[in-house]
Amino acid sequence: MDSGATQSPESGNTRKITNDYMGHAAKLMPMVGALSVLTAVAQAVALVFIASSALALAQDSHRVHISVGSLHGEMSLRVATAGAMACAVLMIGLQITAGRITAYLAKCAEAESRRRIIKAYLATSWEFLSRRERGEFQQILTNNVSRVARAVTYRAVWIFGIVNLVILVGGAVFMAPVFALVMIVVGAVFALGLRPIKARTRKAAARHGTAEREFATFVAGMVEQGREARVFGVGERLRERSEVLNGIASERQRRVQFLLWTAPAIYSGAALLALTIAMAAISAFGSGHVGSIGPMVILLLRSLIYGQTAFTAMQYLIEAGPYLGELETHVAMYREAAHVSGVADTGALRLLVLDRAGYSYPGTDRPALSDVSLVIERGDAIGVIGSTASGKSTLAELLLGLRPVSTGSFTINGVAASELAAETWSRRIAYVPQQSVIIDGTIRDNIRFYRPWISDSDVAWAAREARIEAEILAMPETYDTVVSGLAVGLSGGQRQRLCIARALAGHPELLVMDEPTSGLDVRSEQRFIETIKRLKGDTTLFVIAHRLETIAMCDRVIRIRDGRVVQQGPPEVVLPEAGLISDPSLRPVDELTSRPVQA
Repeated sequence: MDSGATQSPESGNTRKITNDYMGHAAKLMPMVGALSVLTAVAQAVALVFIASSALALAQDSHRVHISVGSLHGEMSLRVATAGAMACAVLMIGLQITAGRITAYLAKCAEAESRRRIIKAYLATSWEFLSRRERGEFQQILTNNVSRVARAVTYRAVWIFGIVNLVILVGGAVFMAPVFALVMIVVGAVFALGLRPIKARTRKAAARHGTAEREFATFVAGMVEQGREARVFGVGERLRERSEVLNGIASERQRRVQFLLWTAPAIYSGAALLALTIAMAAISAFGSGHVGSIGPMVILLLRSLIYGQTAFTAMQYLIEAGPYLGELETHVAMYREAAHVSGVADTGALRLLVLDRAGYSYPGTDRPALSDVSLVIERGDAIGVIGSTASGKSTLAELLLGLRPVSTGSFTINGVAASELAAETWSRRIAYVPQQSVIIDGTIRDNIRFYRPWISDSDVAWAAREARIEAEILAMPETYDTVVSGLAVGLSGGQRQRLCIARALAGHPELLVMDEPTSGLDVRSEQRFIETIKRLKGDTTLFVIAHRLETIAMCDRVIRIRDGRVVQQGPPEVVLPEAGLISDPSLRPVDELTSRPVQA
């Protein structure tokens, strides 16, 4: 009937991708085809019974004459009616079974695609992820993955439609070959005119996907900048920019939806036109037998519905194609950038050595760190000072193993950092970020942070050491109090102390802290410093800070400027020479200039 509908929509990688995500369950897809065949045969038989019975009633006869090609038969109206009903019931059962299988396949594909992209993302090196656009992963995980389940469903719908179309048209050809073949030829001619629409749909879908990704990236940044946007009063500018991006995405969506709507409508009209032309041809040449023409027309009319169903499914598969391709591209990209873990375990940390180490961010000419040489022994407390963008955070990420050195070397107990087993290394280190991150869950969940080996007693100890236990015990459900990722109801200081407790709970051998006291009041800061002092000598501490009280308790202070260590030594030596004072009781340090605030 329609070469546009019967052409496989699974060109390119659509079929391969969906089969891959369905896994072993993909073997059930042929069952959908088999059930479709049985459904189509049952439907064809039912339609012949119904059409022949209607013709008998029109002739006021209780005998039904069945003509299928050269085969002719006769039965009572009651038998024909019972046969049609039996076929209808069988159709319902077969379609429900096919629907269950399709739903199961869609579930398997969606779950596997999510599992695969999340696994690849979590295994990707931080060096690579830190360069990606904001909101990229969330967009792929939600928007693109949802297309996988829909693609599986529409594959099944396409198979169902094509099988019914072929069998119904085949039945019509068998009953009245000349009439049916004329209609097929005319329909095929009309179908050729729909091919450009499919190509336009594919291009429009790809452009819409790009616009949606750009809009999602902007929204992710807008959410992060929510507080600053209100402070600076730029909400209207953000709204205007969002309107522009939203308008572009919406317009491209309109084009896609127009094509998805228009193509099946054109197909339906063209198919009816083909049927009309075929009937006119039969009328002109006087070919055909009334006993077979009637049921044959019913079969062909019914086949139009399945042809439109197959064509619509094909259009949606074409629309989903770019999204599936983009999903596969990101999975491959994340896997290619996976962190390569070694197998070595250094045992207890004794000595960390950076020897003329340097690091350059990919795509930049200027190194972020150059010629850094440090020797850090177990139990050392190292403070780091320097202006913004001097390389402090980059140095911290090197120590944590988040970035590999570009030049020079970094060894732990004489073993290159790149040779360490990631899992064992992660149990020996901890990190307190400058911006605290709270997860959806209980207070206990936030301190344990997906580390099942940390006991409840470790959680309680860490909360005490972080000076937040009293506030936790005052909460309605104490450690079982649920907080959200937005940390509603928690002050900035409480969020920071929860993150400090998280770092302490695993009893790390190396603790790296980036402005750990920035969100604490003076009293909490003093208590935290007391905790850090108790860790000195056993835990190796690496502290980036601007507040003198935090820096002054370190054994050694490293001063970084333009990616180079320009000075290191005791606080009482480095701080005065850096233009800072070593007595924290006098004046605080300005965090932007690293200079003491003038009285």
